[in-house]
Amino acid sequence: MGFRLENERSRIAHLGGLAVHPDFRGGHISDEAARQFQRHLIFDLGYHRLQLEIYGFNERAMRHAERVGFVREGVRRKAYQRHGEWVDGVLFGLVREDLEPETA
Repeated sequence: MGFRLENERSRIAHLGGLAVHPDFRGGHISDEAARQFQRHLIFDLGYHRLQLEIYGFNERAMRHAERVGFVREGVRRKAYQRHGEWVDGVLFGLVREDLEPETA
């Protein structure tokens, strides 16, 4: 897993680089790792917003992002050239309030 500072004033981190060895895929270990990473970035390091972008053809990665709480926010149509074709980039975001318990 990795991240970079996207916007210091607005406390935005851009995430990328989640990789799980093939021997450990399918057991949702990446879900728990992603949730812990989100909580660390937001509650320990003080980020307000986490965002990421996934190739539009990567259904597995998009399902993972939604499973761990990211909200699909938009699409960059035909934004990237991959293997001679233009592909979409799907944008996801998660904000601090998404992780905080609701108070009634």
